[in-house]
Amino acid sequence: MASRGRACAAAGYWPLAAPYHSQGEPFASMVDVLCNHDLMDFPSFHADGKRKNKLVELYHIFSYLGSSLGNILQYQRTLNPSDQNLHSKLSSSVGTMRGILSNVFCHLCNKYHVGHMDVAPVSDTSAMSTFENKRLGCRLLGKYKQVITELAQAF
Repeated sequence: MASRGRACAAAGYWPLAAPYHSQGEPFASMVDVLCNHDLMDFPSFHADGKRKNKLVELYHIFSYLGSSLGNILQYQRTLNPSDQNLHSKLSSSVGTMRGILSNVFCHLCNKYHVGHMDVAPVSDTSAMSTFENKRLGCRLLGKYKQVITELAQAF
């Protein structure tokens, strides 16, 4: 699984962050400050935990990422209705997250007899301003870049 994780990170989804560099000011000059990876409700991961616990945490992380990317996709369809390239990349990433979730759940079910996973909902962003939605999306992608490396090394 480690080689697949590294392959995902290498082929990764970080190119999705490129639109945030082109969003204009203040993103163009302050992307590192505005897009720090501090997401209060992001699921935790303990690389030194037991394999089953790491897989459960992995499931929670990819559930969070998939839901968050789905929210970003919906928002981008409104904000940038003609940017089919971005929509396609986001949609592909959402599909990939769903596939990973399915694979992790099947492994948990087959090896550890886990039949159900409770997942916390992702925060509703519909009342957020355009700036805050852009910032949240940028922060999520930064967090993804950080966590995918950690996950690849743990497995």
